[in-house]
Amino acid sequence: MNKVAIYCGAFNPPTIAHKWVITHILEKTDIDKIVLCPSGPREDKDYWIADDVREKFLRIFYKDLQS
Repeated sequence: MNKVAIYCGAFNPPTIAHKWVITHILEKTDIDKIVLCPSGPREDKDYWIADDVREKFLRIFYKDLQS
């Protein structure tokens, strides 16, 4: 059975720190897969980039993680 972790966050924008966390978890634990769960708009958080741009960044980020 695979062990899956869920990584929730704004990823606004996704950064090298997010990548480090993902890489570290996959290398140092018995987690087999990480599912990214970006948050939607929230009143208590200021977003630096528009949702559609953030989605494009996340798609690029995801492709980079796969390589």
